[in-house]
Amino acid sequence: LSIFGGMAAADVPRPHIGTQEWTDTEMLAYEKATLGFYITKHPLAQYEELVKSLSSVDTSGLSALAERYGRGNNNGGRNKGPTVVIGGLLSKIRPVAIRQGRSAGQKMLVLTIEDFVGSVEAIVFPDMLDRVRELLKPDSVLFFVGELDTRREEPCIRLNRVIPVNEARRTLTNRLVVSIRSMIADDVLPQLQQACAAHRGRCPLFFEVDTRNGERVVIQAGERAAVDSSEELILELGRLVGPDNVRCVGGRY
Repeated sequence: LSIFGGMAAADVPRPHIGTQEWTDTEMLAYEKATLGFYITKHPLAQYEELVKSLSSVDTSGLSALAERYGRGNNNGGRNKGPTVVIGGLLSKIRPVAIRQGRSAGQKMLVLTIEDFVGSVEAIVFPDMLDRVRELLKPDSVLFFVGELDTRREEPCIRLNRVIPVNEARRTLTNRLVVSIRSMIADDVLPQLQQACAAHRGRCPLFFEVDTRNGERVVIQAGERAAVDSSEELILELGRLVGPDNVRCVGGRY
């Protein structure tokens, strides 16, 4: 069966007998193929920090967001909502034939996206399909950007972009926040400066600093100090101040 016409469905993975221990990815694939669900852990677990920091809303908050933007109020034939960003697991892909309008006879896709608290459907229209078809693999972790459509009883997302998880940090980070604690070593600050200078970009850089009187202040670095929020820089900053003291903040697109 092909979900795209020219793209065959993925083969069910077959475990090989041997002494080498399975990777987490292999184990999860075998669990899903054999049982239809996961036992050891959810594939999203390793991306929890990234999904929560870069998503603008989780699936449980979409209904409230739809109400805020006036579910039931007709805006030019459809209920237009805000642009949302959701990171999640692509759990289902369903092709649907369009019956009316200028795209009649073409196929669109209805995706089911799961995050840590629920699921939501998202629509890929024909004009976008060619741009994202290679990314849409069942059980892949992706970030989905689109307009919240409130026409239905349950909200859905009209997609306009799909972002691979390994590109999400660089694409969706609105600001990079580095927390500097009062007990930091004297030689760390020059190293922080060097690391940021080596990764200049367009992402605003902020520092959270603990003062001597116990207060915490937030300082934005100058515009020229903006950085490229790449994985390489995040790892380097984490090495200097600790991984828990480096945060990518997203949620807007």
